Order: sequence, then C-alpha cells, then structure tokens
Amino acid sequence: MRRSRQQQRQRDERQAWEMAGASAAPFNPTDSGKVAAWLRLQASAQSAGEWTNWVDVLNSNPVAYNAARRPAVGASANALPIATFNGATPDVGAWPLNATNNGITHWSWGFWAQPASVSGTGNRGMAQIWTAPGGADVKKLLLYQADAALNFLIYDSEAGGRQLTISGALALNTWVFIRPDWTSSRSGDDRCRVYLNGVQASGSYSNLGGSFPATDLRVATGSGLFANGQDGAANGPWSGNYGPNLYSTSSDLTTAEEAALMNFEKPT
Repeated sequence: MRRSRQQQRQRDERQAWEMAGASAAPFNPTDSGKVAAWLRLQASAQSAGEWTNWVDVLNSNPVAYNAARRPAVGASANALPIATFNGATPDVGAWPLNATNNGITHWSWGFWAQPASVSGTGNRGMAQIWTAPGGADVKKLLLYQADAALNFLIYDSEAGGRQLTISGALALNTWVFIRPDWTSSRSGDDRCRVYLNGVQASGSYSNLGGSFPATDLRVATGSGLFANGQDGAANGPWSGNYGPNLYSTSSDLTTAEEAALMNFEKPT
C-alpha cells in the first residue's frame, strides 16, 4: 500500500511538472516591453513570387512596395520566409514614419541581413530616413554598406553629420543581425552604436560635413526606406536578403533582451 501511494504521488508530481512545462508561454519579441513595431514576413502578403507588403503585427502600419520594385519571396536554409532584394532592379520598401519607428531621443531598427556582395559595391543603402524619392522630408540617418564595411550616419543638417564606420562587418552570403542604435541620454560618440549579432561593434567615428546633433535626432516625416533609397552612385541598389523580422525598439536592449530577440526565428 505504501509503495502504491508513493508511486501515485510520483505520477502526480510528474504530471504536474509536464503540465507546467506545457503551459509556459513561448518567447515573444514583445516580452521585453521595448519592441514598439514588429515587421513580420510570416504575416505578410505575396503575389506572383514577390512580397506585396511587410506587415507590422503590432500596428496598422505595413511597409509598402511599388509594384515594379518588390523583393522576391524566398526562404532561408531553415525554411523561414525572407525577402530577396535585387540590386539590378532596385527593390525598395517604404515604411510610413510614426511614433513607433521614428524616435527622436531613441531610434533603433534591428534585423537579419545577408549581403549578396561585399566587394566593389560602392555605397549601398540598407535602412534610412532620408530625402530619397518616396522617403523622408529631411535627412535624419542612414545605414549603408560599402564593400564589407557598415556605416551608420547621423545627420545634424541637410549638409551632413557624423558617422560610425565598422570595417569588416559584413561577409558574403552570411547572415548577420544588425541593430543600429541612437540613445540621446548617452554622451558624445557613445550615443551612436551598432550591435552585430548581439554585441556592440567597435568602429571609428568621423565627420561628414557636420557633427552629431547636440542631443536629439532631427524631426522627420514621410517614410523610412530599405533596402534601397536611390538609384544613384551615392546610395545605390542593395542586393541580398532580409528577414524574417525587423524590429523598432523604444529604448536600448539589455544583453539578454538582445540575444532573445535576434534568436527568435533566426535564419540560417
């Protein structure tokens, strides 16, 4: 009898443990409370092998694509949806700017990218709030590729600003999680950071006709653009893959929050 009761208690304890495990909620990118906007390809629409939008699952504010400049529908090696941007016919997405993706004291977009080329590229825009056709009304910021280097430029006027350059940040056909971050409460150059695969990247700062704004980023209206903004040499068509998600955050992330976010639906 004693043995039977012990076995029953063990079964009950085992069942309770299994039920607790089954009821535990899986990770969601909103768990930190810092994700203000979340573009998710899994929830987005496609037609004739091309993405027609990139849905923000937290807000009614999808990325729109011109019918002639839509990225192709693709899949990563582990079968996650991705968007393939063709540098020959410059595909570009326009994301209407609002309070969730266009911060002044803090701005950050985090996303996975896989460049199709890292040599002879010239300057190729990856994410920007800039005065390109269909973009913003002022130059605010620009994240762009130059061969294997990644550059994050913050404007203090239409004439220029200050930029962070990270040499060797990109590798051919290799996925990298990129999160440029501006936080006004930090001081000096440290206000401008770029995180690569969850780690703050080291780089060099330089003036490009200006300096960082005194405290806050410039006010901009219109749309943010990626992966391309212009067809000209200064910031031409980018080629490669994005996806499956892009996040806009309301404040900087802790190391643990960064790791959890980038490992959610991580492409391989």
